[in-house]
Amino acid sequence: MAPAGVTAMILNNTNLLARAPGAWTILVDQTHETLLNDKQRAEITRLAAQVEGAPVRVALRLGAPAQETPAARAARQRSERKAKAETLFGSEPLVRALIDEFDARVVSAELVGTS
Repeated sequence: MAPAGVTAMILNNTNLLARAPGAWTILVDQTHETLLNDKQRAEITRLAAQVEGAPVRVALRLGAPAQETPAARAARQRSERKAKAETLFGSEPLVRALIDEFDARVVSAELVGTS
C-alpha cells in the first residue's frame, strides 16, 4: 500500500483487527475520527483491494488501539533515539567539563527558542 496525505495519517493510527479473504476490520484511533469521511473510507477500501488483488469489504471501527499503532511506534522510537543521544552527549568529557566548570546545562534543541 502507498497511502498519502490524510489517508496515510489515518492508516498510521490504526490496528488491523481481522483480515480474511474479502473482508478486513480496521480499528481507527478515535482521536482521528474527524479525518474519517466517505472519501477516506473509499480510499482505504481501494488500498485494501489493491493489497488483496480483489475487492475487499473494509469495516472501520473507532476506538482506543490496544496495540501500538505505526504512528505510536514511530513516536516511541524517536523518543528512544533522542534519549540515547542525550545520554551519549551528556557523557562526553568535554560536555561534562563545560557543565562542571560553568554550571552549564544541556537544553534540548526542540526547547530552544520557546518559553
